[in-house]
Amino acid sequence: MKLHRRSTMVVAASLVFGILPACGGASSDGAISDEDEREPKAISLSPSAGPPGTQVAISGRHYAPNEHVTLQVDGHVVADLQADPDGSFQTTYVVPGELREGHHALAAYDQSGAENRTLYEQSEIPRLGSWTKVGGGFGNTPVQIAIAPSLTSTLYVATRTNGIYKSTDTGATWSAINAGLTNLNGLSLAVSANNATAVRFSADKAFSPPGTPTHLWQSQNGGGSWAALSPSPDINLDFIKVTPGTGLFAGGNNGSSAIVLLGTSGTTVWSSSTNNFGAGSGTVTAIVGPANALFASVYGAGTKSGGIFKSTDGAGATWTASHSGIAGLNHVTTVAVAPSDANRLYAAVEGQNTGVYKSANGGLSWTLVNQGLGDRNVWSLAVHPSTPDIVFAGTATGVYKSTDGGSSWSLSMSAAAKVNTIAIHPASTSTIFVGLNAPGELYQTTTGG
Repeated sequence: MKLHRRSTMVVAASLVFGILPACGGASSDGAISDEDEREPKAISLSPSAGPPGTQVAISGRHYAPNEHVTLQVDGHVVADLQADPDGSFQTTYVVPGELREGHHALAAYDQSGAENRTLYEQSEIPRLGSWTKVGGGFGNTPVQIAIAPSLTSTLYVATRTNGIYKSTDTGATWSAINAGLTNLNGLSLAVSANNATAVRFSADKAFSPPGTPTHLWQSQNGGGSWAALSPSPDINLDFIKVTPGTGLFAGGNNGSSAIVLLGTSGTTVWSSSTNNFGAGSGTVTAIVGPANALFASVYGAGTKSGGIFKSTDGAGATWTASHSGIAGLNHVTTVAVAPSDANRLYAAVEGQNTGVYKSANGGLSWTLVNQGLGDRNVWSLAVHPSTPDIVFAGTATGVYKSTDGGSSWSLSMSAAAKVNTIAIHPASTSTIFVGLNAPGELYQTTTGG
């Protein structure tokens, strides 16, 4: 079907939208056609303005019975539908995160290619809701938040260029704890499950001093001082995970493919594991789950491959693909497992045709769960410690919450930058922290989001 574009309507910058009638008129012989006798075709929106994540009801009327209609937003097809026998139609559209402030054209094309257009006003007014900005003394970009399970008033944050910050009053105030660190370009950190003072920190290898790479440290005194693990694993290290014992998983890329190594804290030994992520795979971005049921997300991008992989050997030595049903595998950004149900997992994928996937069978199969998820460029996930149906998704434009296992989502907080990290307090689960990809952008809610 050829789509005939009409000139853009000029309106005042307000919440009011206008409607252009469909093309029509008398027939060539001057007779009045059935089309002319019908009232002009029209579409309307409710609401006509709002931030990303807003669900807009779209209604059409005065179309031909059972007529095929194509809906476009700013020239991109968002729906193909058929009018009812009475010539009306109804559908919904969730405003995606990439729409920015200003008017956006929503057009309905009928079978002849004639266009009927209205406008949607995209509002960039931040929505914080129950979230408040926290972090006295905290001024750098947060990349990962860790809460000490055994001392729940203690929080650690790895930052982009200023190392590590610590709070001992549940995030009210922060102080830098970088004594002994020679690389402050943080990527990941991990706190021991049973020792709040045992912390590991990884930094970007590219910023290590010349010579032997030093980009993995440990502290046994809550960050009071740091000692390098020597040698640090000679890989581009993106994620670390502490095991319940003394083991430490290190994930990243070895220059040619994704890799996971297993080391013992304080020793110089790293496992020479067999990693089945595939030649040309990207980098490991997360390692989650118990040692006998580990899951790793691999982000590919470009020409590199990615996906979700599982290890059941207790040492992360061998991995098998576990991503049946997921589209866009090279854009898998992270994976999260429900602490109360090891079979319940959520995976995040970057891309407007993807978003969040759920598995209820330990990764055997995955289902896309995106209803209400206004921005589907998902970068971070967090699952409630005791309720696996409650999950938070951090996107390029905000935080979304689901209370029904991803079947539906609602916008919890709008954000001006990508959501890098989300952490749910293990003892007070209504307290949640979010770190954005911008200096000092750390937020907290105490009401469950």
